[in-house]
Amino acid sequence: MIIQQTATFITEKLAGEPEKKDPFLALRSLEIDAELVKTFTPLFEQAGFRIVLDAVRDPTGMSRKLTLAKNGGSSLYVIAVDKCVLGEFTDVTFSAFNTLLYLFGASSKVRIISRDLDVPDLGFDSIIEQWEQFKKISAVVIPWKHIAALLRENDSETRFQKFQLIFKLEPCDKPVSQAAGPITDAERDDILRIMSAYASGAFNLTPQAAMQNLVLAADFPDAGNFSGSWSGDPNSNSLRLLKWAKDDHLAYPQNHPRKGQSMLGWLLKALHDQTISSEDKVILARIVVDHALIEDAAIVSNLRTEASDPDVPRHQP
Repeated sequence: MIIQQTATFITEKLAGEPEKKDPFLALRSLEIDAELVKTFTPLFEQAGFRIVLDAVRDPTGMSRKLTLAKNGGSSLYVIAVDKCVLGEFTDVTFSAFNTLLYLFGASSKVRIISRDLDVPDLGFDSIIEQWEQFKKISAVVIPWKHIAALLRENDSETRFQKFQLIFKLEPCDKPVSQAAGPITDAERDDILRIMSAYASGAFNLTPQAAMQNLVLAADFPDAGNFSGSWSGDPNSNSLRLLKWAKDDHLAYPQNHPRKGQSMLGWLLKALHDQTISSEDKVILARIVVDHALIEDAAIVSNLRTEASDPDVPRHQP
């Protein structure tokens, strides 16, 4: 009797619908799939954005992978949310979906894609409206039929027009010169923290020698003029050098092999190449790449790969 009941149960399970996914587990990763990355990347680039694989941390400290499109100082999150979440509004899917609110900073822009789903179940629209009211998060669920039409479109001009409409790119999202955007206060603080830590703990080097090592590695003109002028305070030395390269001497002079290039960019590259933590290397690589501070294609390619490390979350905008 027990064997017969077990067999009946298995038969019913096999004949019925697949076992439902856990919505919380389904949202551990928010990455769009490889097909969408391949399709979206050139379109975002045409619109002036760069696509990077990134990660953000939720309140529990878990790192969640997602896709980030950057245009100068503007960011657009593109996330994939499983159909098992948005397809049915229940207490569990509501709770799971609403945790996403805590991943994004105020005034973030979020585009949500759910493969094979055109319209979320009733209830999710009100959640997204609450995000707007609570944190000014502009979130849009893109119907899958629009994405499917984009994937089928062969005419490049039509495809780009559809792309702009689908992702609701606003006038402020026009292409901008990435070099035009100054580093943010958070980026400045990161640079000072990393530089000061390096000067304090450089192997077999005094703080003064560590700073002079950066000047020489960046091949600054008249590097010898710095020698003997450093104090024993890594913090004040870092402030001085960053101001020198960021504010007082923006570009290498005409008689230098790197004429016209950003001194800040090469200073950060010199700091990046020292013995510092892998996470700090990623942070410096992102600053250089995001602000187009170095022109050497091979170096930028390597830094861009490093900058896309999803295990190092970015500052929330």
